[in-house]
Amino acid sequence: MERGHYGVGVEDVARTVGVSRQAIYLHFKSKSELVVAMAEYADELINVLELIQRREETATAIEALDLGVRAYGIIELQIYDAMRIVYSARQSDEVAEAV
Repeated sequence: MERGHYGVGVEDVARTVGVSRQAIYLHFKSKSELVVAMAEYADELINVLELIQRREETATAIEALDLGVRAYGIIELQIYDAMRIVYSARQSDEVAEAV
């Protein structure tokens, strides 16, 4: 996160997690796909879908808005760094642009 999308290569990621670069590419076609997978994993960890669906169970618009703001606060803290990297790569990477 400190060096951004262009400051870190797949080799750096592989070395940090103790696998080969080829092992990374067996699972992800690009560095952006890896970052997107990290963000999706963060979504699963905090159960984003459940947070969003709970608003449908609220009785009033104020309750729904309150729940939405709370959910956004939780989601933002978890995926901000990964999505910041995806955002910075969007002009030169189709995967990042699609996200």
